[in-house]
Amino acid sequence: MLSVTSCKEDFFDKQPPGEVTEDVIANEKGAETLLTGAYAALSGAQNSCYGAMYAGTDTRLWGSIAADDANTGSAKGDHPEMWIFEQYTALPSNPSLESKWNMNYDGVSRANKALEIINEASDNIPDARETEMKAEARFIRGFLHYSLKIVFKYIPYITKNVENPVDDMPYTEEQMENPEEVPNMTSDGSEIDTWRLIEADLSYAVNNLPEQQENVGEIDKYAAEAVLARVHLMQADYAAAEPLVNDIINNSGAELVEHFYWNYDIAHNNNQESLFEIQSAASPTGGTNTNSFCTAMGLLPQHLGGWGHYRISLQAVNAFKTNSEGLPEENWDENFFKNSYGITSGEEFVPSDHPVDPRLDWTVGRRGIPFLDWGVHEGYSWLRSPDFGGVFNSKKHMYYQSQTGKGRPSAMWGGLSTQNYRKYRLGHVYLWKAEIETRKGNFEDARFYVNELRRRADNHVVMGKCNTYQFTGQEPEVNWDEPAANYQVSTYDAADFDTKEEAWRAIRTETLLETAGFGLRFFDLRRWEKAGIMDMSTVLNDYIENDSQYRPLLKGSNFGEEDKYFPIPLSAIENQPEVIRQNPAYK
Repeated sequence: MLSVTSCKEDFFDKQPPGEVTEDVIANEKGAETLLTGAYAALSGAQNSCYGAMYAGTDTRLWGSIAADDANTGSAKGDHPEMWIFEQYTALPSNPSLESKWNMNYDGVSRANKALEIINEASDNIPDARETEMKAEARFIRGFLHYSLKIVFKYIPYITKNVENPVDDMPYTEEQMENPEEVPNMTSDGSEIDTWRLIEADLSYAVNNLPEQQENVGEIDKYAAEAVLARVHLMQADYAAAEPLVNDIINNSGAELVEHFYWNYDIAHNNNQESLFEIQSAASPTGGTNTNSFCTAMGLLPQHLGGWGHYRISLQAVNAFKTNSEGLPEENWDENFFKNSYGITSGEEFVPSDHPVDPRLDWTVGRRGIPFLDWGVHEGYSWLRSPDFGGVFNSKKHMYYQSQTGKGRPSAMWGGLSTQNYRKYRLGHVYLWKAEIETRKGNFEDARFYVNELRRRADNHVVMGKCNTYQFTGQEPEVNWDEPAANYQVSTYDAADFDTKEEAWRAIRTETLLETAGFGLRFFDLRRWEKAGIMDMSTVLNDYIENDSQYRPLLKGSNFGEEDKYFPIPLSAIENQPEVIRQNPAYK
């Protein structure tokens, strides 16, 4: 006691050993370092391989598993916190919700700290670079809030009163300075308009970022425009999205790559089609990495040493069927594609000769078709619990066997890889442009952009016709000079695209063909419903009825109005009582 009381008053102000003080980092180098840390949070998944599927900003759990284009995969006893979302019965105590909430707000905190230090170091940073750094940090803050908004709807917008996106913030000064006091809804339980806050942060980025960045992965103007356009589309505000979409198409310099699959493989990371691409990495030893999207062991088929997570649904596969003219079948969701459910690898199974869009076999791994360069997919012997997770592996999240080693993915613990996540690319923007033109009745312009994607789809098909129909451990007979399936894809004629009904049907199907299994489907259905294009509940309940014939997990499930957003995590409500409240639909 004597030694303490005899000390100077600044005794309690001494910094603990090993902790960096703000005055040390309040300079340009420190600000850049914190900004880099905020960039690392863009993936949203900093806890485990599984975090990439539910806490990640690639939204596979929320956008695909909870929709009709993907299944959790693996086995029923493995990570039930994910597959329960297929049944629409998740409770607020589900740990997936907590991970999503915590990981994304951790990233928001990083962005706010970067903004705080940028302001403190303002005198030591060139004006142009200071503005650019603020734009990058505000983009990250806006994007992460957007990632939370589309999942939870009722969210607090955290700024710590630093670089507030609008002058008339919906919170008091005291609340903004203390994030624990920022509410997620109004006092009467209504939604706070956080959309305009997201828009303002992203608009600042659009207006203050360069058209090109020197460093790969840094956000530029067109990346910000793509995200802002998507934000407007989520609100069915096509008029606000249109100038952004037009600017990207006319001025960004982005081009469709020659091969559809180049938008997913490692060798073509950061290609000329990419607009907003979240960078990933894995150490040569396969150690923990916070920017990896679980694209290696986690999704590798069981036969190849993987865990068999995340598979594409039969409903999505149905969409790739084409008619004799090479166009999508009109009622593809009512007629099931021939598949190997219930057929062991040793039993005979002849794959369907029905014409299909080539993108099918760049999207899924299925029996009798080469699985990249790993060999011919053998069906059940490659699958973990096929009756639970389905029979279609995801190819978009896979890598070539020839890419293993040298920092590339291999049988790494945690499924880490160096495959980036192409959040938005020019192909998405073409689809958005087609929607915009269809809304205005410009069917010819809309048809042009859809057909551009269909022409690209015809450029490359999977080669290797397998003539072995029973897999008993022998080397299969494969003609590598012949296409693996009956691939047919053609463009729409004017007569196929001259009414809003026909145009919308084509655009909705094309969007699924381009993006199946990539975490967008649920949100596309919701925004199309908001725009008056279709009924989300009808689509998902029809899917449940169809796929439940093959996957008993779905039997008895029902998608209702309350399932269009997800419950606020219980931990957030308990940690901030009377501040964070539950979505009224879940009370």
